[in-house]
Amino acid sequence: MPSRLVSTHTVLKPVVQLSYRLLQYFPRLRDFLAYLARLVLLVCGEGATKPEMEADIQPQQQASLRHIDEFVGGLQCAGELIDLELYPDVKEVSESMAAFHAVRRHMPSLSIKMNQKDVGCIVVGDGSTPRT
Repeated sequence: MPSRLVSTHTVLKPVVQLSYRLLQYFPRLRDFLAYLARLVLLVCGEGATKPEMEADIQPQQQASLRHIDEFVGGLQCAGELIDLELYPDVKEVSESMAAFHAVRRHMPSLSIKMNQKDVGCIVVGDGSTPRT
């Protein structure tokens, strides 16, 4: 059983077919469909799992999509962040949104406001590309 929730081929083929039909009738949907395609690629990862590797993949607990839903549905700048290609995969989006959620949750209990200019935040990362 593959570790991905869905495969790229399973999702993209119907999306491409539907997109082609919709663009024939509604040319202004091009930007929305391009955004949707980038989002699908982000969620699915860069490549599909090779069949010969499926035997080596251990079943995993289904991941929570809470932070991804918040990114897509609640963050006004999500489209711009996807356009910047900061996130190579959905794991990175989820980690950034989890950190953002923690800040929003704990700052009020510390009497710190989100627009307070005399407060800084230092985030120690594990890589070389700043995302959060």
